[in-house]
Amino acid sequence: MLFSRRTFLAGSFAAGAMGAATAAHAYATGPAAKESKTDVLVIGTGLSGIAAGLAAKEAGVDVLMIDKVKRVQRGGNSRVCLGSFL
Repeated sequence: MLFSRRTFLAGSFAAGAMGAATAAHAYATGPAAKESKTDVLVIGTGLSGIAAGLAAKEAGVDVLMIDKVKRVQRGGNSRVCLGSFL
């Protein structure tokens, strides 16, 4: 059975859209517990997030860093690799 490029791309797009909808639903947590105001919001506490947050703080702006993992698991890939790169 042969697929045309158009059929293949349409099917890939539909499968990707379903996956994105499922992933977005997996992290739905309901209404916010509290409201915060900040100048810079950094999502993720990996090496890049920490560097971005530190640079923004050094520039004198208010920074809020959030991560979906528990406090003891923060650090992203850097925590797993002990500071090295994969």
